[in-house]
Amino acid sequence: MTLNYTENRIKEALRLSNGNTAKAKKQIFAWLYEDHKLLLDITRPHLNGIVAYALSRALSRLSKTDEELLEEQAAEAKSSVGRKQSMGKDILRGFASKDAVQFGQESDSGRPLKRKAASQNHVDVIHMMAAKARDKAGQ
Repeated sequence: MTLNYTENRIKEALRLSNGNTAKAKKQIFAWLYEDHKLLLDITRPHLNGIVAYALSRALSRLSKTDEELLEEQAAEAKSSVGRKQSMGKDILRGFASKDAVQFGQESDSGRPLKRKAASQNHVDVIHMMAAKARDKAGQ
């Protein structure tokens, strides 16, 4: 299996989808079920990590009974639902807060920028520019 084979299949998926990457991705996933050589070629760089994860997961489950595993899975599912709900609340709280960031007013600290008072020199220059504009318009 060569890299050319994989690249050609990806190019073919892009051609079939008229350059739409989302459709090309779906096409490649469909091919992966049929073309195990393509699957292996695409996943080869990640296989070491995948196998290590599977081994560590299997080893951690060897010492547990089936009942403990079911309880652990239920606890994981429950905590993920709780995280999703709290995340939604946090997002809404961010919009409703008096310190919420306004679009175009972002800063590194996440707080809205405060308006600074203009210096007298700045005000004088603006008045001078406005007077010149009026003089030009009047001529």
